[in-house]
Amino acid sequence: MNDLKKCVFPADLNSALAALSDRKSSPFALAGGTLSGKNIGPETGSLVDLKRLPLSAIKATASGLSIGALATFDEIENSKAVKSWAGGVLCAAAAKCSSQLVRNMATIGGNIARPNAFNVFPPLLLALDAKVKVAWKGGSRTLPLAGLYDGTLKRTPGRDCLITEVILPASSKGLKCAFEKFARTESSWESYITLAMCAEVKKGVIKSARIGIGALSAVPALAPKAAAALAGGSPGEAAGKTAAAALAGDLAGMRISPKSMEFKKEVAAALLRRFVASLA
Repeated sequence: MNDLKKCVFPADLNSALAALSDRKSSPFALAGGTLSGKNIGPETGSLVDLKRLPLSAIKATASGLSIGALATFDEIENSKAVKSWAGGVLCAAAAKCSSQLVRNMATIGGNIARPNAFNVFPPLLLALDAKVKVAWKGGSRTLPLAGLYDGTLKRTPGRDCLITEVILPASSKGLKCAFEKFARTESSWESYITLAMCAEVKKGVIKSARIGIGALSAVPALAPKAAAALAGGSPGEAAGKTAAAALAGDLAGMRISPKSMEFKKEVAAALLRRFVASLA
């Protein structure tokens, strides 16, 4: 931060967006700072500290579950509204992010703002079909989570816009879900693979499924072949084996080091089979 000249502490969203629109100062927004604080470029002329913004509310509405972008991992882990949603899978994911100190500071908005292979929320939110609300000076937009990473947004969160809200659709509340982070230790930041698995089960039949994959690339990915293999089937060992074989096909299409491919395929297959068995 050789050119840092000022720090801004806006108390409302409009002030924060105005500060980010000052392109001459090369602004950089900071929320929890557990990851982005390490990646502030030397060109940054101003820091926009977001801690005072009223963007941490968590509430269930008729249209879904709304999570403010500044809600911390700890707040999400202990939220009654989140615990009652999709079997509390977001609470489980939040609990698996590093240490308690980090969870006290890290925010859901910061976790999804910039691509990083080991961020825990992106693959899960992708599996839950979440949307995000993004604002900038003079405008805002709500888009699917994938739009943050595939060029749809055409903006950079934390640089020229801010994520203000994460929205889970009402249809996701009753899903059977599991989040698995396979790492050396439970508190490890890095992981070999993460799987977010969601399924709609009615009268013993898997109506639909979505499976998010993390830790293998900078951005999360879905496993459409595995999800399609589960749809219409009944929970059990046979369905688990079929879906695991299809998941291997999904992983084969991703850029993974050949040295670790087989190991990660085996781990992913075991995790998926266990999830499908739990649906019975």
